[in-house]
Amino acid sequence: MAWLNKRDRVDSPAASTRRLIDHLRTGGQLIPIAPPLVTRDDEVAYTDIVVTTFAYYGAEVSWASGYAVQGGPLFTVFGILRGELNNSRARREAERMAAAQWRAEGDIRVVLTNQRLVLFFGSGVEVYWLEHLVSVTPAPDGLSVVLAFTGGVPLAFAGPWAPWLCIMTSKLVHRAAWPPGHNPPAFLSAAPAEQKAVGSTPKARPAIAVAPSSPAEPSPAEQLAERVDRLSAADAAKALSAHPTPLVTEVLDLLGTRKAAAIRSALADLRG
Repeated sequence: MAWLNKRDRVDSPAASTRRLIDHLRTGGQLIPIAPPLVTRDDEVAYTDIVVTTFAYYGAEVSWASGYAVQGGPLFTVFGILRGELNNSRARREAERMAAAQWRAEGDIRVVLTNQRLVLFFGSGVEVYWLEHLVSVTPAPDGLSVVLAFTGGVPLAFAGPWAPWLCIMTSKLVHRAAWPPGHNPPAFLSAAPAEQKAVGSTPKARPAIAVAPSSPAEPSPAEQLAERVDRLSAADAAKALSAHPTPLVTEVLDLLGTRKAAAIRSALADLRG
C-alpha cells in the first residue's frame, strides 16, 4: 500500500531528506528497498513515494464553429460579425489549451531504481529510463525538481518528497548528493560544526539513511482504492456507487488525477 498518499509516516519528509543528504555527504551510499515491482537483471529499487507530478506537453483540442442568423439585412450583418467574433475567441482559447505547457497529473506514485523511473498513473504505468535522462534541475528553494529526458516529455515533481527524489536521482546519475551546478536549499545546507561544551558527549551521526517508513494498516478508503484501481472506470463506478459519498470522495482523492476523473464521469452517468 506504499503507493497511497499516506500522511502517517514516522519521520517527516524534511527530516528524512536531511538525514539522507547528511548520510551521502559523509560517504554513505543509497540504501536499497524491497523491490515494489518486478525488476530486471541487476536492477535495484531505491525509493517508492508519492509526489505531485507535472508533465510538459501539448494536446489536441477541438472547437466548434458556425452560427445561424435570421432577420433583416442589418440584423444579419451584426449577427455575422458577432458569430465571427465568437469563433475567433473559441479558436484562440483552443490554441491556448493545445499549446505545450505544464499540465498537472496529480499525486502520483513514483518508483526509482538504478535503471528507471516508473510512474503509476490511474490509467497505466509510464517508464522513463535513466540512461535517457539529460538533466536534473532543482528549484532554488529545493521543493521541486524537473527531469528532462531524450525522447520523452519533461517531468516536474513537487511536494514534501520532491527533494528526496532529487537527491536520489542525482546520486544515481551524477554520483553527487545534489545536482552539480545547483546550490542546495537552506534547509539542506551543511550545518556548521557544533561547539562541544566542556564535559558534553558528542552526538553520534546516524549510521545509515532512513527511507520513508512503512505505512500502517490501510484504512477502508485505501483498501477500496486499491481494489477499484485495477478496474475500468465503468466497473469502478459501479463498485463505488454502493458506498457512501464521503467514502467515495476519499477514494477518488487517493487515486491519480486521470483515473479519478474518468471514474467521476462514469459515476455521473450512472446517477444521471
